[in-house]
Formats: sequence, C-alpha cells, structure tokens
Amino acid sequence: MNSGAEVETYYENGVWKNRRLDCDQPFSTGGSRLRQLAEGAEVARWNGACHIVRDIDGTIVETIIYGSGPYPPRSPIKTARRPAESP
Repeated sequence: MNSGAEVETYYENGVWKNRRLDCDQPFSTGGSRLRQLAEGAEVARWNGACHIVRDIDGTIVETIIYGSGPYPPRSPIKTARRPAESP
C-alpha cells in the first residue's frame, strides 16, 4: 500500500518539523504546529504513505494512512488516534 517512506511531524528543540523516516534530516522546519501538520500530510498524501503525528513529549498522538495510485484520495484511508486520558 505505501509507495513512499512514512512522514513524521515532530517537535524538537522548540521547533515543529517534518521528516521522512528513511532520512535523518527534516524536509520542513519552523512555523506553527498546524502549518507543519498540513505540510506533513500533503507530502504523505503525495507519496501514498503514512503520516505519524507526535506530541511535544514525543508520544504518537495520531497515525494517518493515505492510499497510493495514479489518483490518490484526498482523504485518509484510515486514522488512528491515541485515546483521551481520563481525569
């Protein structure tokens, strides 16, 4: 299903970043969390890959899987979110 490496949006040294998991260097840095989430999702969508979203503390909060093909869907195939913590 995945034709490209997974994409990860993460927080490091006070900055939100995006990287492909087969590379150590980020392809996008800076700006708001929302901007980095949008850029990470777009790259994952282009590659028909999985987009992993991490929280500031490094825990995975969401995994979004995009399909591949000549006309990949704009919406994810599957989304998994971390369950909400009870008070």
